[in-house]
Amino acid sequence: MPDEMRCVCGGGQSCLIDRRWIGEWVHEDNVFTENGISLRDSCIEPYNVEQEEALSNNLAGKNSIRNTRKSRSVNEVDLSQQAILDRWNEDANSERL
Repeated sequence: MPDEMRCVCGGGQSCLIDRRWIGEWVHEDNVFTENGISLRDSCIEPYNVEQEEALSNNLAGKNSIRNTRKSRSVNEVDLSQQAILDRWNEDANSERL
């Protein structure tokens, strides 16, 4: 991979850019493409609201956000079953890990 294409994370086995370069499957790419959302440019780029909503819905087994975007905002989405991403965020903000 050319140096100018390397991810700011430094690359490696779980790097999005490295995985795309070698043609390996990246789950979030499928979710974002399915929902018409742009892909992240690096591993450390934070998710935007639309990306986070799409991942949460996908991981919770819900329909794509194309179906929910028109009628509900992010705060109104039924979160009766938390997605793994939400649980990770709660753990990260917890004082006791």
